Amino acid sequence: MLHHPELVSCMEQAFGQVAAAVGAQTDAGQAAASSNAGQAAAAVGAQTDDVGSRAAASASDRGTIGSSGLQLQEFRGKKLVDGESILRKDGYDLGNSVTSKASPDKAWVIWDVLEYHDGEFEVVLREEGADEMKREKLDTFAKEFKLKDAKNFEVKHPKWPANQAGMGKLHLTMVTKCRIQTALHLVGMAVAERIDLTTALALLSKPQRSVKSLMEVKKGQLALTPHSMKIVSVTGKESPPEGSVEVLFKTGALEVPGTRFYVPPSCSDEFLCPAWAVRVTHDQKQANMTWVSTTISDIAVVDTKSIQYNGRLTQKTNSSESAEYQILIPVLVNSKPLAPSTELLVFRPAPPKKQKSTAVKASSLLPLPAAKKAKQ
Repeated sequence: MLHHPELVSCMEQAFGQVAAAVGAQTDAGQAAASSNAGQAAAAVGAQTDDVGSRAAASASDRGTIGSSGLQLQEFRGKKLVDGESILRKDGYDLGNSVTSKASPDKAWVIWDVLEYHDGEFEVVLREEGADEMKREKLDTFAKEFKLKDAKNFEVKHPKWPANQAGMGKLHLTMVTKCRIQTALHLVGMAVAERIDLTTALALLSKPQRSVKSLMEVKKGQLALTPHSMKIVSVTGKESPPEGSVEVLFKTGALEVPGTRFYVPPSCSDEFLCPAWAVRVTHDQKQANMTWVSTTISDIAVVDTKSIQYNGRLTQKTNSSESAEYQILIPVLVNSKPLAPSTELLVFRPAPPKKQKSTAVKASSLLPLPAAKKAKQ
């Protein structure tokens, strides 16, 4: 490359002028920037002071302004006018369990908050485990109630003492069924002395289940007890099981009001009961068996002070209580003399189309005839 002295000198002068111009502009820009920054900082400081003063001025309104700058709808001026918000302000909420100072053993659930007057509210409470409802004024609620201590809170059972064992309807029903079963057993043992069923009857399974006599039987000599695997209780308009017979209590403290007791048919390979194997006829002339009733009385004597504990078991017999009850037990008896090979048949009216049950009512039963002594 060729270097001309005059050309080089000219270029150096040009570059020097450009650098000087650039430097001047830079110094001017920095000065302007510094000035602008100072003005901005002053403006921010002024705004900050203004915001701080406004925040201080509105300290009494804190909580009434939302993030949008608008007043929250549960406030009217500086006063809360929403019931649930007032409830939450006091530390409660819907669904909380609370107890009252007056009845600390009873728990309530906060069910609702209702306005009963302009700006006045009531808390609706529902008792835990029950349907009882009540209302308390919201302005005094926090003074009278507190949140339930779930860990140490004691709850009385709502069914005590109404359903305590020994007194509740369920227990009395169970005991009554046991008494009926005992009575059936005792009646069965008593009527078995009239005739030996194992030699007097044949229980057939084919061509259909039926019972036939194997010997001559005098009228009223044969009595069949309707033993059953269970006793059924019905209330109100409930229908008893098909073909069952009713049992009545003449006397007895354990009779359950409003409850009727029935002995349902029960005859199976494991539980053969001739009374339930007797076939039914709707022709009264063909029937040679009929349902009657017999009374069984039982006296239970309890020594109320027989056992006491004084460091050892001791027995005393100077105090006792007794209870007597009488039960009408249905029994199936032959209403006609029976010849050998005679099938046993019991009459039952044909049920109307709308009739729901063919159970035998106790009121239709005749008394059990006395056994006739065999001639010597």
